[in-house]
Amino acid sequence: MHEIGIAAEILRIVEATAQQVGFHTVTRIKVVIGDLRLVKPDSLIFAFTCIRDQSCAETAILEIESNSGRDLFVDFLEGE
Repeated sequence: MHEIGIAAEILRIVEATAQQVGFHTVTRIKVVIGDLRLVKPDSLIFAFTCIRDQSCAETAILEIESNSGRDLFVDFLEGE
């Protein structure tokens, strides 16, 4: 299950970006993942919810957009 590693990297990126822009809380995260990455969206969401406790993204909604390529990136995040 490589989704836990991807979830951890998403959280690392989100925490670093939130600190840079001054967000104390992240409420929404959108990631884009290509089908060729073979990531199961439900597994990624589950993994993310398991590791986000006590972070700025503790209550964030993780949205996943799929495409037909090899993309894997955080598209945007919202917070306050």
